[in-house]
Amino acid sequence: MADPMTLFDKVWAAHEVEPGLLYIDLHMVHEVTSPQAFEALRLAGRGVRRPDRTLATADHNVPTDGATRAEQIRDRLSRVQVQTLERNCREFGVPVYSVGSDRQGIVHVIGPELGVTQPGMTIVCGDSHTATHGAMGALAFGIGTSEVEHVLATQTLRQTRPKSMRIDYRGELGFGVTAKDLILGTIGRIGVDGGVGYAIEYAGEPIERLPMEGRFTVCNMTIEGGGRSGMIAPDDTTFEWLEGRPAAPDPLPVEEWEALRNPTDLAGAVRTAAVAHSGEVGPPPVTRNRRAFRVLVRNALFRRVELAALRRWGELGDLDGVIGLDPPTEWDAEAWAEAMEPYF
Repeated sequence: MADPMTLFDKVWAAHEVEPGLLYIDLHMVHEVTSPQAFEALRLAGRGVRRPDRTLATADHNVPTDGATRAEQIRDRLSRVQVQTLERNCREFGVPVYSVGSDRQGIVHVIGPELGVTQPGMTIVCGDSHTATHGAMGALAFGIGTSEVEHVLATQTLRQTRPKSMRIDYRGELGFGVTAKDLILGTIGRIGVDGGVGYAIEYAGEPIERLPMEGRFTVCNMTIEGGGRSGMIAPDDTTFEWLEGRPAAPDPLPVEEWEALRNPTDLAGAVRTAAVAHSGEVGPPPVTRNRRAFRVLVRNALFRRVELAALRRWGELGDLDGVIGLDPPTEWDAEAWAEAMEPYF
């Protein structure tokens, strides 16, 4: 009888062309890690192997000032990078959502939003937080610029197979505990290098009860724990998220995707396992001490924050008992700095 396979095992096996060579279902591209890769293709006289399996977006250098075209970006370096992405995508036939497109966005967010990210896929991008896609049951990880070139040219990638780790959560999330608290608590346990060399699968009822947004957060922060990728098995929450998305299949191949889920007995399949009890993860602390307020005030002074932002602190506690001084009724940076000097 064959050993049970994890979600990672199943996706890896389905995409391994030969030992250590993976076929890539989806290659996400952005403006920072792709220019050298496209130039290398150009110099070698190569094209993009599967433009239909490649999707680009302007991501790292997009201003928040309402610019609707790359030409409107004020910062020269950012403008050049976005324009270069647009030019390269036109030349090599790669679909691109650039500045002004209603589908432009964070590179590891638009995939799930559009439905191009799907369970069982292999997904890569020149961005460390590509692991975000793993929340939908995909094997997703960040790659370097030379690897971006390799995937553009061949739609494959040489990879050393990572080890498997399953983190099983039990219990219920306490009041005020979010997905981010859960993953931060986990990283606190395993350490910032605890996931090095591993593809991590998150499981257990607390994970299953998370909405997709929470699952994205957990998988995204796998990188902060040193992991290569983070994955969550697809379920009804995943399918409901994908239903009706622009690039999602119609109908959804639910039976095929459900087969990716792990059997109950994984003995021998998971090389290393970690268990976290979600009940032990508390809500983020609210600090009212003098030092915390000092940092808040200093930031307000240096960033010229309106006093209304400081007054929000008053909603959390009585300022009189913290620093013995009420905030002024009008914003006067110089006077406020002088009054706060003894506390810095």
